[in-house]
Amino acid sequence: MKTGPLESGEASTGATPAKLMISGVTILEFILRILAAAGTLGSAMAIGTTEETAPPFPKSIQLNAEYSDLPMLTFFVIANSVAYAYLVLFSLYLSTTLSGEQPKTVE
Repeated sequence: MKTGPLESGEASTGATPAKLMISGVTILEFILRILAAAGTLGSAMAIGTTEETAPPFPKSIQLNAEYSDLPMLTFFVIANSVAYAYLVLFSLYLSTTLSGEQPKTVE
């Protein structure tokens, strides 16, 4: 068994510190993606299920407000739902399947 430095074409059997660092970054990236998905879903649910009742100056009249009353809030709910779907379907899936692969170069 050789104890000297590796020659060209030989591979080491142990994990290198760079490989361990990439693994830690991959785990952190996955956790941040989960937090982003939870945030977009939570904000879409918060706006979509909110109903406000605001009394104007005379107390005898009640005004009810929903997210569908303003087109801007409707767009906000739809855009956050699309962002959540993208995060869950593509981003989280790709981060778990491609985490161990190195980019391939064309020669």
